Amino acid sequence: MLNKLNNYSSQFHQVESIVKSISTVADTGRAATQVEKYSSAVTTEMGNWQAQMKADDAIIETLQNQQSILGHVALNGNSTVLGNVIQASTFAAAFH
Repeated sequence: MLNKLNNYSSQFHQVESIVKSISTVADTGRAATQVEKYSSAVTTEMGNWQAQMKADDAIIETLQNQQSILGHVALNGNSTVLGNVIQASTFAAAFH
């Protein structure tokens, strides 16, 4: 992303040099077209970046929720028939 923004920065410097060399109305139109093109590209790139960041944030939130659920299960235990049988036999063996 940063590499692309650096590329756009160099393109804007090119436009700046075009603007400095404007001598006719046609040059003005050419410069305006280039500025619009690069501005649109940067706007699109920023929109894509924001969408990716929102998607990453959603993934992180989902993983944090899963971690929380797993933590609660680990602390509270999860009763199953097999788990109860193993626990009962372990306690019985420990006290004999």
